[in-house]
Amino acid sequence: MKLLVSVLVCALAGQFAAALPQTGVSSTRAPPSFTIGLPVSPVPLSPTTTSTRVFTTRIPSSTTTATPPVITDSCEYADALAGQNLYRGYNSQPGKEDHIYTTNPSEIPSGFSNDGVVARVYNSGPPGSIPIYRLFSEKLTDHFYTMSATERDDYAGKGYTWNGIVGYGYAFSTCSGVPLYRLYSEAKTNNFYTIDPAEVEKAVLDGYKKIGVTGYVFQPKKV
Repeated sequence: MKLLVSVLVCALAGQFAAALPQTGVSSTRAPPSFTIGLPVSPVPLSPTTTSTRVFTTRIPSSTTTATPPVITDSCEYADALAGQNLYRGYNSQPGKEDHIYTTNPSEIPSGFSNDGVVARVYNSGPPGSIPIYRLFSEKLTDHFYTMSATERDDYAGKGYTWNGIVGYGYAFSTCSGVPLYRLYSEAKTNNFYTIDPAEVEKAVLDGYKKIGVTGYVFQPKKV
């Protein structure tokens, strides 16, 4: 019995010695690495290699469209919107003198001359802009324009008929806006509007009285 125990002890001692590291050989082992995410083919990583992967979405060239220009300046944005030309027509027939302003030249009535583009306005109102109201008195054969809702209602009470909104402008000077001057001739019962100071002085010589500034619009585009 003692012999059998001795044999077993020796055998176990031999296995234990074999399991010990040899002299001069490091027993340090690299810890196992774990990858979390999409499965990829196993590629050995060097000590300086990162496992971060970048995914890029590519658009087929056949569906690629040109990128529109980015307008960063608010005034550039406003100027881009102010693309509506404001035309002026004039009826010089005595007793029926009248000026009409419209963004649609075909709206100028028969018998009126077409004075061309006299200003630019907004077609739709960006923030801060206000409408340019148009009214008409058939009795006085006179078109009236204002950016004041109070003045609009006042003239509606004087027999002027609401004609809608011609366009949009500003109540103050901003983004290169220029004043839209208003003059009135009692003899002709006619309101006259212009952004041209030279036209203002010419109208004064023709008997028109300066009323003030209706609002601010924009210079016509240079051709």
